[in-house]
Amino acid sequence: MRIDRHLSIHPLLRRICGANQAGLPILMYHRVSDRTEGRHPYFETNISAAALDRHLQYLYTHQFRSASLSHLQELPPRQPVEKRRVVITFDDAFQSFYTDALPLLGKYGFGAILFVPSGLVGKAQTVLGPEPIMTWAQIGEAHQQGVEIGSHTVNHWNLYRADPAVLKTEIKNSKAEIEDHLGESIRSFAYPYAFPEHDRHFCNYLSRLLEEAGYEHGVSTSIGRAKAEDNRFFLPRLPVNSHDDLDLFAAKLDGYYDWLYTPQYIHKLLKSALSSRKRLAAAALSARS
Repeated sequence: MRIDRHLSIHPLLRRICGANQAGLPILMYHRVSDRTEGRHPYFETNISAAALDRHLQYLYTHQFRSASLSHLQELPPRQPVEKRRVVITFDDAFQSFYTDALPLLGKYGFGAILFVPSGLVGKAQTVLGPEPIMTWAQIGEAHQQGVEIGSHTVNHWNLYRADPAVLKTEIKNSKAEIEDHLGESIRSFAYPYAFPEHDRHFCNYLSRLLEEAGYEHGVSTSIGRAKAEDNRFFLPRLPVNSHDDLDLFAAKLDGYYDWLYTPQYIHKLLKSALSSRKRLAAAALSARS
């Protein structure tokens, strides 16, 4: 049994964490595929159609209802998040969303948010792998069936490594292009790759850019359920994949996976510090040569 799975459903952790700290579960899916990526289950992004069906059936059976990303901002002051609400998100707009996920969402009556990298739409092979990206016609059809469309940048760049000009272009142009094709305003944004919440300066800068571009809210790859006090542009999500049996899936929904945010954050801090030391050492070496 995996360590994170074991701890997520352990009775002691259930007592310590408890579901009393209400939060909004935002599920993060990517590609629907029977294949696994050969990585640690924590980093797996594929989910089989059968596993996705089980997840949606669980949500339906336990009377969960779809919520929007604006749900937290719409709550009256000090009112906890309503139980049995869930946000279902899919990143990257892979063809498998159209062929496999969309029919399953319709089967159980759930809405979803599809985050689209606008510059990759319709391409057969991209930096994201060999699976084709949905066409604009397919994205429009999904939208007509109740799927909200959000931005996932233009080229799925790592924004943390981008210079300011590229950063602004990736944020603004993606929104504009999607709006041109759909004929309506795009409100949501999904940050690609690991989210650098440890860098407050970058996060504040990115928040201003998103607000200036006209976004209302967004999601990140930080782990946990979303709370009212979270930054509305970088709401945390719960990664889900084929390794999530119903016990682990239920534990994530109930908040027993939220504890992983702390080690995730510490890991990013240490990685950033190590990277800074390496850069300083390289600069010192270059200065002596």
